[in-house]
Amino acid sequence: SADLWSLGVITYELLVGSTPFFDPDVTVTKKRILSCDYSLPDQLHPDAQEFIRHLIKYHRNERYKLADAFE
Repeated sequence: SADLWSLGVITYELLVGSTPFFDPDVTVTKKRILSCDYSLPDQLHPDAQEFIRHLIKYHRNERYKLADAFE
């Protein structure tokens, strides 16, 4: 499930061009990661937003399973 989290983060980075949790203050970045505090740009296709939202979730049992990610 950590790989699926990473897939969500990498997908975000590829489509948006930045990391989802970045803050110049490393402490803030860590807090944002732990609380899954990120936003998706409105111009992102709704399917891409849904894909990312279902992968970047704090609780691993709430994330897409591998088969779900590629349906």
